[in-house]
Amino acid sequence: MRDENNKAIVVQEAYSILNNLKCVIKKTVQTSSGKDVMLCSFKNGIDEKSGKQVKDILFSFGENYIVQELIEQSSQLSTIYDKSVNIFRVMTYRIDNRIYHCPVALRIGRGGSDRDNIHYGGIGVGVNNDGSLKQTAFSEYGDKFYHHPDTSTVFSECRIRGLTQIKEMTLVLPESIPWFWVLLMR
Repeated sequence: MRDENNKAIVVQEAYSILNNLKCVIKKTVQTSSGKDVMLCSFKNGIDEKSGKQVKDILFSFGENYIVQELIEQSSQLSTIYDKSVNIFRVMTYRIDNRIYHCPVALRIGRGGSDRDNIHYGGIGVGVNNDGSLKQTAFSEYGDKFYHHPDTSTVFSECRIRGLTQIKEMTLVLPESIPWFWVLLMR
């Protein structure tokens, strides 16, 4: 096990760190699309929802998993849907040693789900360069939505603040992880 600084720690240290923490636990191998994810809210080492102890939950995930402190999304994104953390999907590519990004999409949960994954029932909507959302969101099966089915928020009336900073970060981030591009080239 490793801590937030990638320093090896013993199991008891991990239990101590998680003892009173809201977190996400996710398998890191042979999983995708929101599967094998658990949201936990530990109080004195017991998950408030399941009633299970930290050690039992970690044991159930096997050897390959990651634990991250639960984050809260901005109030702006919560207005669209507040049951999941809605994620910007920003893909980059490199040509002639310059990094560019593809059009940005926003993944949004729905139906009471705590996940925004398309394969887990979420929807995706494009984001214009000025931060406004496109008119239509889509499900995995091509269902069209002009407003969020749970909150009735009209997508074309939403404008995301901070999109420029998000896009700038995606252009700089690959430079801070140089081995990432080496792995992709193999």
